[in-house]
Amino acid sequence: MAPMPKPSIAEVRAAWPDAHGDPAVLAAAVALDPGADRAQVVLAWACALGAAAALDQLERDAVGPAARHLAARGFDPARIDEAIQETRVRLIVGS
Repeated sequence: MAPMPKPSIAEVRAAWPDAHGDPAVLAAAVALDPGADRAQVVLAWACALGAAAALDQLERDAVGPAARHLAARGFDPARIDEAIQETRVRLIVGS
C-alpha cells in the first residue's frame, strides 16, 4: 500500500479553523502509520488540539454509535458512561 499524502496544516485548518498546532507534530503523526486513513489522522490531530468541531465529529461518528451499540446490548448505563469516557481519554490523550 502506498503511503498516504501528508495532510497539510491548511487542510486541517480549513476543516477545523480552531485547530492550531505544530506542523511537525502532524507530520510525525502521519509517519507513525503511513497506511492509515488520511481523514482519520487529520481528525485525530484536530481532536488532540481541542478543535471543537473535530471533537463534535468524533462524538457523532464514533463515540455516540459505540454508546448506542452498548446500550442496545443491555449494558448498564453507568458502565457505558465509564467505558465511553475511557474511550475518549484513550482516543484523544492516548493510553
